[in-house]
Amino acid sequence: MGTSTEYPYADDLFISADIFIVGGEYGYEGSFLIVGKDSNGIEYIPPESVDRHIVRLPSGTSFSPLVSLHKPRITVTYRLKRPYGSYQGFLTDLDKMETYADSENIASKFVILLYNSQGEQIQATEAATSFFKCLTIGCAERLARATVAGIVASHTGLEAYLERTPEVEKFLEGLRKK
Repeated sequence: MGTSTEYPYADDLFISADIFIVGGEYGYEGSFLIVGKDSNGIEYIPPESVDRHIVRLPSGTSFSPLVSLHKPRITVTYRLKRPYGSYQGFLTDLDKMETYADSENIASKFVILLYNSQGEQIQATEAATSFFKCLTIGCAERLARATVAGIVASHTGLEAYLERTPEVEKFLEGLRKK
């Protein structure tokens, strides 16, 4: 974490991630709400005014995020293709994971498509894609564990402070107010 007492920390981004189970080829949709500053200390401001209480997913479905952020935020939505036929297979692979290579192998099975706040698909470098994919897999794991435990859930989320990498900073630069 960064050394500043500001929210979020100087070198970190605060990210609230939501995930939903949806039908069709992809299986999951969700959003990332991103708060933070670039390496020059300039806050990430979205290019247009956003409703702080509503996010529109790639399918057109709208929802209220689990977290209400009172700071400007960048919104990135996504579709995640679920490569496993069952939650149990996914969890078995996660539970057997011992090395970074194991986690990379699991992540490589997932396909993620990223969208800007206007609903347009956006391209990202492999490093930026990996950054977001890790968050979505964490959300998918929460849904899978709940389902296997007998808890009926179609939506969950997580919040995290993550280090702002140069690749992610470059990606976010294209999504901010110019």
